[in-house]
Amino acid sequence: PPIPPNFKRFIITKSERRETGIVEAIVAFGSQCPDWKCSLLRVDQPDFEFFDSVEEIVNLYVQDAETELVWLD
Repeated sequence: PPIPPNFKRFIITKSERRETGIVEAIVAFGSQCPDWKCSLLRVDQPDFEFFDSVEEIVNLYVQDAETELVWLD
């Protein structure tokens, strides 16, 4: 079924420079609920993490120019 429009999905990507060029990988999947709370699933962890806002996630995981939070919806 489709996701209701008041839920927003995002990913966190990490870029890495290699000899063949820049490689980008998804490092986490997340969603934001209508009350602004978020869940995050990092690809290297088995369990979801929960946050009060997307700003908390950005402050923890988007700390360099190679890491980016990208909204899908």
